Amino acid sequence: MMKKTLALTLLLTLLPKAYANDSQYLIKEMEALRDSLSVEDPARIDLTLRLADLYFDVSIQEGKGEDFETLRQNRLKALQLYKASLNGTDGLVKATGLKRIKIQFQMARLLSRLSEGAMAEPYYSDVLKNKETPKKMVEQSALALAEWYEDEAKFVNAKKYYDQAISLCDVVSACNYANYRKAWLYYKDTQLDDAIVTMEKSLWTAEGLVRENSLTDLMLFMSNKETDGYAELERIKKIAARAHRPELIRQLVEAFYVAGNRYAGSNLLAELNKEDANLYYEVRLLEEFYGFRKWDKVDNYLTIIEKRTQADMPSKPEEAKEVLTILRRYIVQVDAEMQVVKELNVFLKRSIDIYLTFYPNDELRKKMQAGWLSAEDDDAKKVVRLGKWIQEDIAYGVSPDEIRKLRQTRLSLAQQLKQQDVMIEESLAIATILKGQKEADEFTYVAARELYSQKKYDQALPYFQELVSNAQKSKEIGKWAVLSQNLVLDIFNNQKKYDEIIAQVGLWRVLTADNDSEEIKKESKSMDQILIQAQFERAAKMAESPEALENFYNFCFQNVYPEKSCPNAKVLSVKFKDQEKLVKLLEKAGDEKALMVEYELMGRFSEAARLQEKYELNKKSDYEVYLKVALLYELDQQYKERDRILGKLVDKLKHEKSISKEYEGAIFLTLDEANLIDAKALFLPWSMELKLKLATRLEMDKPSATTQKLLLSQTEAKGPVWSKLILEKVEKEYANVSKIKFYGTRSKTLFKRRTQAIDKFVSLAKPILDGADLETRVYILHMLKMTYKTMANEILNTPIPDGLDEQTMAMVANQISTMADPFDRVNEDYDKLLNDQLTAMTDAELKARVIANLNPEVVKFSDFIVLNKVDRKDLMALDYSPALEMKKKLLVQPENRQTLAELKDFYSKNESLRLAAYYSGRIDNLKQVE
Repeated sequence: MMKKTLALTLLLTLLPKAYANDSQYLIKEMEALRDSLSVEDPARIDLTLRLADLYFDVSIQEGKGEDFETLRQNRLKALQLYKASLNGTDGLVKATGLKRIKIQFQMARLLSRLSEGAMAEPYYSDVLKNKETPKKMVEQSALALAEWYEDEAKFVNAKKYYDQAISLCDVVSACNYANYRKAWLYYKDTQLDDAIVTMEKSLWTAEGLVRENSLTDLMLFMSNKETDGYAELERIKKIAARAHRPELIRQLVEAFYVAGNRYAGSNLLAELNKEDANLYYEVRLLEEFYGFRKWDKVDNYLTIIEKRTQADMPSKPEEAKEVLTILRRYIVQVDAEMQVVKELNVFLKRSIDIYLTFYPNDELRKKMQAGWLSAEDDDAKKVVRLGKWIQEDIAYGVSPDEIRKLRQTRLSLAQQLKQQDVMIEESLAIATILKGQKEADEFTYVAARELYSQKKYDQALPYFQELVSNAQKSKEIGKWAVLSQNLVLDIFNNQKKYDEIIAQVGLWRVLTADNDSEEIKKESKSMDQILIQAQFERAAKMAESPEALENFYNFCFQNVYPEKSCPNAKVLSVKFKDQEKLVKLLEKAGDEKALMVEYELMGRFSEAARLQEKYELNKKSDYEVYLKVALLYELDQQYKERDRILGKLVDKLKHEKSISKEYEGAIFLTLDEANLIDAKALFLPWSMELKLKLATRLEMDKPSATTQKLLLSQTEAKGPVWSKLILEKVEKEYANVSKIKFYGTRSKTLFKRRTQAIDKFVSLAKPILDGADLETRVYILHMLKMTYKTMANEILNTPIPDGLDEQTMAMVANQISTMADPFDRVNEDYDKLLNDQLTAMTDAELKARVIANLNPEVVKFSDFIVLNKVDRKDLMALDYSPALEMKKKLLVQPENRQTLAELKDFYSKNESLRLAAYYSGRIDNLKQVE
């Protein structure tokens, strides 16, 4: 008994230290010690409470590695031991006095931890009722009961116990916590004023610092009130001043907005803006007060923001982005409502002006402009504003097409307002934008017509003339050209400039010469007599000159004295090298033979070809005519027509026995470049040299018995294709020789057959050697050499029968050697010839390649022959656009040597030598004439 008591004393002494080191170990030790004590042992009572306290302490150490179930079991064990001590069971003496109070308090805490609040409530109540309970324990019990009643939504009871806990707290942090909990109790019970007052009591720490949770929740309570926000603002101002945190006012503003009390938030934001005015606040307030329909304040903030510039944009990216978002959202809302409430158009225009001040050139610029114009009723103001926007767009580099839309709107308004200066300005500007397009004419005419109406003839005249000139260039006479022509004549008439009238009418005649429109004819009819009379009188007195040509030319086509005017015009057109007029005169006269020459000179090759075909091409024509007509079609890329003519040429050739050397090359090249050379062309009456060349190419593209037969008929080398075919033919016999073996029972017959095969191979191969090229000859000599060498080796290696005596064996060996000797000598002869041919090879690369190919095992030497296919250029695929541009110059200057040289160079560079030769011929002819 003495030892156990000593152990208990030691254990209780070391308890704090042991717990710190290993609580589970200590529990096991204490449980073992307790179990070892008898029920009557007084030490067992104290040990039970110590063990219960240990279980309790361990069970509240949450987050220290213990799982929930272990904590729960420890709590239940502690509860069981406390209950035994409290009730005096399990051999324990019933606890009394302060010890009983502490046990009840611990049991209540345990039950709270076990979520058994209803069971904990009586124990807390007993602790509170007992006058011996320490103050701190009363405070904690009251707070625990308050929290439990709050969870049970029994707010009256909860408030009572919070008040009791607050009355007992003597530490600021404890008081703060109780007040914080009580404030939330009020909030849950929708007593916002009490919640705010109580939360303020939990706001400050003992050190005078703000408790962030309390501050955040205080703002939450304030923002949920039905209030205008001013009283709450005053509260927050005091807190912000004491805490030195001016940003709290901004936080309260945002809290009101988050809570949905936008009215209070806007009131406070307005107050905040008074102290710290900035664009971000003002844009938000503009939108908010618009939503509240506070028109005076909307007007006020529009006025304020209108004074702002881009320099006032918030420096914080998120605020700057929000400014843009709010303005866009607000303007969309105003625009939508303006469709119903027209009076809002003033706000919309001002708002759009503000937007364009801050974002003058963003993606919504055009929509904003459209919105402003829609809201503005005064057309004169629209004209002014459009003028401003146009200048801005030009400065911003906006595309001319976009600027045109504004100019056209401004022009339309100016026409309604009869603002002539604006009409002229915008019409000319739009015409400049549309330069080169038909639409430009209308706007040029509008400007010119306004100048004309103001009698500013010198300014109007160039524009009218430009419109007539445009019609001449486009060869299309429209309404504006007709009106302009009449006004030009009217201006000249007012100025009494008759020469100019004649010139202008003449221009109109040229312009309308090919126009069959009844309306144009009607417009032109009144000018005709004036032009004819004036020009005829002047022309009669003129010497030979381009002007005289123009007059006679016009007379000719007007059928005015055609028997004189047409011949005169033709002579003058030749004299002054006016190709266009000359051709038109010839066409009018129907002189197709003369036109045939002129068309060709001026590069109208297809038309020249058709006339030459008509007058010069028939079955009896020379090859030159066929080639010339085909060439002319080809010069105009009329390949279908060219091929048609060449088809006629081929038909003609089929009936010929031969083709003269003079034309053979040209005919072949022409057909070849037209891709008309195929296997059928082999049967045309070409020279043998050209036939072999053609057969070689055809064999490379698509082998056939016909081409092979023709090539193999040649005894001299005709290129790689010939070599390959020859080698294939020789290789076949060469392979047959080595297949015949002469060992065995029929050796004599087989030997004879082998020698016959050798003779056949040699008789085929030897005749080819003289005409073959070096590489082919080396391969054939190598095959001849190997044929005899192999034969000699096989004879020497003939097996000798077993059982022969020495004399007989010597005799047989001598006979074998004698049989092999002739073959070996022939082998040596061919070997020498082979080496001689290799020595004759001067091309080192070829020699190395051939030597590497001389392998005894190789049978297919034809595979070593390299066939280099020649790619033929597809002339039809060329880009002829540069040549077409050059040819345009020939239309007016057929004998321009520079243009002809450029065309020659174009075809030379593109490897079209035939077409280049044509232009070379033209140049040579000019040199001879000179």
